[in-house]
Amino acid sequence: MNSFEVGKIIGSANTKTWAQVHVFEPQDLHKKKKFGQLFAAISLESKITDEHSLIEIASFGREVLTRFHELYFSAEDLISCQERLEKALQALKDEFAQKLIIGGVVGVILETEEKVAIYVARLGQAQAYLWRQGQLVTLLSSAQQETIGTISGWLEVGDVVLLGSDKIFELVPLGSLRAALGSESLEAAFQVLAPMVHGHEHNALCALLAVKFSKEPETEEKVAANEIETTSKPQTERTILMSKPNLFSRIFGPLRQKIADGGISLSQHWQRKSSILVHQQEIPLKRSKKTAISVAVIFLLLLLLSIGLGFRKKQTVVTNNQETEILQTVNYNLDQAKQLENLNPGRARSLLTDAQTALKSYQETHPGGSEELNKASQELNDWLAKVSKEYKFSDANVFFDLSLINENFKAKKWGIVDEQLAILGQEAVATLDLESKQTQVIAGKEAAEKANFVAAVSPWAVTATSQDLIVVDKPGQRVLDTQSLEEAQVTDLIGYAGNIYVLDSKNNQIWRYAGLSDGLAKKNAYLKDKADLNQALSLTVDGSVWVLFGDGHIEKYTRGQRDGFAMTGLDKPFQEPIKIFTDENQNNLYILDRRNTRVVVFSKTGEYQAQYVWPGIAGVLDMVASEKDGKIFLLTGSKIYSLDIK
Repeated sequence: MNSFEVGKIIGSANTKTWAQVHVFEPQDLHKKKKFGQLFAAISLESKITDEHSLIEIASFGREVLTRFHELYFSAEDLISCQERLEKALQALKDEFAQKLIIGGVVGVILETEEKVAIYVARLGQAQAYLWRQGQLVTLLSSAQQETIGTISGWLEVGDVVLLGSDKIFELVPLGSLRAALGSESLEAAFQVLAPMVHGHEHNALCALLAVKFSKEPETEEKVAANEIETTSKPQTERTILMSKPNLFSRIFGPLRQKIADGGISLSQHWQRKSSILVHQQEIPLKRSKKTAISVAVIFLLLLLLSIGLGFRKKQTVVTNNQETEILQTVNYNLDQAKQLENLNPGRARSLLTDAQTALKSYQETHPGGSEELNKASQELNDWLAKVSKEYKFSDANVFFDLSLINENFKAKKWGIVDEQLAILGQEAVATLDLESKQTQVIAGKEAAEKANFVAAVSPWAVTATSQDLIVVDKPGQRVLDTQSLEEAQVTDLIGYAGNIYVLDSKNNQIWRYAGLSDGLAKKNAYLKDKADLNQALSLTVDGSVWVLFGDGHIEKYTRGQRDGFAMTGLDKPFQEPIKIFTDENQNNLYILDRRNTRVVVFSKTGEYQAQYVWPGIAGVLDMVASEKDGKIFLLTGSKIYSLDIK
């Protein structure tokens, strides 16, 4: 049976650098057979030097690891593990290029029926080595630029694969590494190496992961027949005594010590039975056999009971030790988070999230748990909600009843400009002033009936059907212009600075229609770079264009080109993100996550800010926010609700 021993060394983190090692073994056997076991040593360094714009580097680190997981294990179309690693690292580099310098080396161990394969890929300043038969061999050397290198091969029993950042190999010279690896075990080697790193003042970018391949031996203890004394007995009795002990020896040889520990050996037991049988020599052979079988059955039951009780006791001790360890982790992280609540909320949230992840992992395999563990779990959840700025609402305020526009008004979508909403209904388009709550119907069925989207720009509202853009003059309450969409497929529509932006997921483009005095100009392609918008759902504009995708990630484009952006600090992934909103008057991004019944708020540099949870969000169709008014507005078919921004 293949066995993999792991050793880890990690340096301390600071505000600008972070390092971590990661090991993951899929529980699904099909997934493990296809993707293998994943090992990684990652280091990050922030590119942002402005003290007022520092990112939460630890949160980014977890985001990088999570994103790498998603990229690698979702690459079903690629056959080779090496291709998956290379593609995942390249995507990771591109996604975080604006904010982070990533150095990392990742490996995949894939077990086949006869051999064990190793695939290694390196990004930037990281290295990989192989220790084999007393020799240290370089697999991948460091690269000054963020380039990617790969290598693969077969492992031999006794091999040690080492993955590490450049910094670890600066503090631990290769000569010292060779000497340590010559120790009797990997654990002994790392006891030598760890002080060399932890004792150094500048160890922030240190990450080292070692994986030793071995095979667990399959042993079988055999008991010799001559362990049983059977002298001075008639042949009939000796046959019984010789056959029965040998049968038990063959079956339960490995368990013999269990009985010995209880003060009696198998030999002693059968010797005692032998003396009894000597005094019963006149008993017919048939009865002797029955007696021996009865004794054997009783003995077997006692043996199994003893083994079961011993195993149960051992399992209880192991479980108690594991629970003690998890409690220590949870309580330590809780204490640290409480102290950092106001000083560094991001770090506090990270500590609590790590503790919650460890606790959930333990509870999945150990349901129930002690009262102390359940109490710690509840306190952890309470503090995570507090530090995470998760605001829960049992009810939301009814801001406006749409039946006041007309009795049968049913909303589909809306757009906003200058604190005025343009609301698309089933049979009409209406406006609503957020300050005065005054409403006005500006168009009827010709602009509303076949439309699925609406955008607001001064002084118009623009609706979109599957074929046309329809421009409605708000003051004149009439259709001003109709513009053919041609081959475009509208996924979302937004107005900004007198222009209309159309998200076209079919053609992977964002079209911009400039506003003229009497309508819209012909469309122009906004994106200059090639983009994949097939899964895009929503867009918003504040000068840059922000695009929300079905998996919850957001892409930012400035002047038509991809701009670096990544989100950090989110406690659980999006389930049904359907709307993103911001504009030039808002400091933050607002994402409507309908299945999780929440609106999640991020800064425009990607840091998590807060989330607002209300069960009624499950039926919400659209969303905008006004930081000036301190409200998030939520549209349903018949009403507009509001949640107060904290």
